Amino acid sequence: MANSSLNSKLYTISEVVSALRRQGFYVESHKLRDYEKKGLLLPERTSKEQRRYSDLDIGKIRRILIFLFIGLSLKEIKNLFDLEKEFCDVYNKGNKINLPALSLLTKRIDNFYGEIIERIINQEGILKEISSVPESPSENNLLIYQAMVNAAKETLARRA
Repeated sequence: MANSSLNSKLYTISEVVSALRRQGFYVESHKLRDYEKKGLLLPERTSKEQRRYSDLDIGKIRRILIFLFIGLSLKEIKNLFDLEKEFCDVYNKGNKINLPALSLLTKRIDNFYGEIIERIINQEGILKEISSVPESPSENNLLIYQAMVNAAKETLARRA
């Protein structure tokens, strides 16, 4: 990430992990390295090749962790980030704005976020199903209990 040091402080990988954990995001440094290998992050490097993360990088890591939590794969997250970057590249070309390309990219990004919203809604439905299951079922509602647990398991398995 070029020139981010002009706009914000740069942080070591351990500082990033600590800060994210304080904010409720559990991540380990090896995962950040993995996200970099997969092209999701591009932290700056010192002359000794140590990673330095900007505030923008940390925001991107938060997005990755949230997207993973709602069930997106790293490949899907990479595709979304690539679409957003392509949109910015087309938009920033100066006076020669390509409106058809921007329109197409906007539609693709909107569709992607629509799928994300649908996953969140489905996940909330699963959580409601699970939370409505009694902890210790009586004999009278044992079949209902088993059916609800099985339905929730099947839904989670389909999403995996």
